[in-house]
Amino acid sequence: EDALVTGSFNASASEIKINEWAAFYGAKGSRIAYSYGKSTLTPQTAGDAPLKTFTATYDNGTWTTAQSGSCYIDVFDDHYVLRDYVKEGMKIKFTYNAETKKISMKDPVYTYETNVMGTVHVLECVRLFPCVRSFLNVTTDKVYENMEWEYGYRENDRLDGYDPYSNSKSCSELVTHSYASSFLNELGIAVSTARAGNVIGGGDFANDRIVPDCIRAMEKSEDIVVRNPYSTRPYQHVLEPLFMYLTIAAKQYENKSFAGNYNVGPDDCDCVTTGKLVGLFCDIWNENVDNTKSFAEAKWISKYDGGPHEANFLKLDCSKVKNVFGNLPGILMRQYESQ
Repeated sequence: EDALVTGSFNASASEIKINEWAAFYGAKGSRIAYSYGKSTLTPQTAGDAPLKTFTATYDNGTWTTAQSGSCYIDVFDDHYVLRDYVKEGMKIKFTYNAETKKISMKDPVYTYETNVMGTVHVLECVRLFPCVRSFLNVTTDKVYENMEWEYGYRENDRLDGYDPYSNSKSCSELVTHSYASSFLNELGIAVSTARAGNVIGGGDFANDRIVPDCIRAMEKSEDIVVRNPYSTRPYQHVLEPLFMYLTIAAKQYENKSFAGNYNVGPDDCDCVTTGKLVGLFCDIWNENVDNTKSFAEAKWISKYDGGPHEANFLKLDCSKVKNVFGNLPGILMRQYESQ
């Protein structure tokens, strides 16, 4: 079947590659279209050159790509363009509308426009052109009211993110629930949300991401600055939640009873502090760096730089997604430690 992925600057969205799609939906004539937003920074710093939108088509075991436009598709401003894609008959829809937490503190209005009204516009497309049969909204693990509990949050815990980024994602969850209850359920469209975050791995070069920041520091021969080294987070490799997103979308397409809200994250034993994660990066970097190049030894320092509010402790209870879909093989934090 065909699919549309929005928010492709997101690490998870950018990793939905052709080969993963072929593994799930390798039918003749399948297409996957990617849409890109205007900026990963702020409205004021958006580049002038449009990013490319392309469609990949699967036929007889081979994927071919073709540029299908040289225009922005912004979920807030250009929802009519999105409607054109939905009208083409895309059956499965992934959405990753997001602005980073630091940007949200600088420009909260833009953050709410993107994460809340962007969600409304995407869902409105689905409502008006109900060729979509499976819809998945990926939000964040920060949608919950953080009580600094040592145990993980469950899907039925209160949604009330603290800062504009987290709160707008909580709102995105509520918007999705409202559209599902009011319109999409009676149209036979399966709707789910997935709550995940703190991904590491390929496909993400945005600012204020822990591993890309480590790489940038190494390129400049600088110490890695860690704002909150003792904050515990459910870090996971990007391919782990990606596999679950594809699983949810596929299963609910086949059987609407799989639709729901799902936490997607690692086991408790793989939730580590930011300082420990950066320490692992330094160890692996120093063991494998090319000595013929002028890279400095990797080391990190703790230095609070006046950034936005950060929770000290954040875990997710992922019992539901494991009970429904089973335990999936993953890249565990302890595997990094042993290598």
